[in-house]
Amino acid sequence: MTEPHAPRLILDTVWGAIAWGVQLDPLIGTVVGEMDDDIVGLLALEVSSVGLLPPGALVTNRWQTMVAQAEVLRCEHWLLAYESHLQGWFNVPAVASHSVFKPMFDAKISFLDKRKNVPLFPTAAGPIPGGPLEDFYA
Repeated sequence: MTEPHAPRLILDTVWGAIAWGVQLDPLIGTVVGEMDDDIVGLLALEVSSVGLLPPGALVTNRWQTMVAQAEVLRCEHWLLAYESHLQGWFNVPAVASHSVFKPMFDAKISFLDKRKNVPLFPTAAGPIPGGPLEDFYA
């Protein structure tokens, strides 16, 4: 059973990795790839594209299957389909033929503003003074 706050924790982890340029453990790529949240998926694809996950660590099979559906732009995963096509992460043929999404795509309209991912505390992810604590202190 998944913890009720797990999607938010994963979202915060992935966002933080992008904001502070922190390399993520390959296990994150597997965990994130099982999620159905479009925002988490887009941030994870961004993390992978900027090299904060080792090559091949992000498991995207689930998302590729979702965005390949003929009616994807009319369902809950339209954002993942459209934005991943715009960013070049997935090829989503439905975008090119859709009366609403094609003009947006041609105009390069994005819902993912990478310039906004700026932390308020830029040094917060810096090294811990004195080094990290051992596991048994947590």
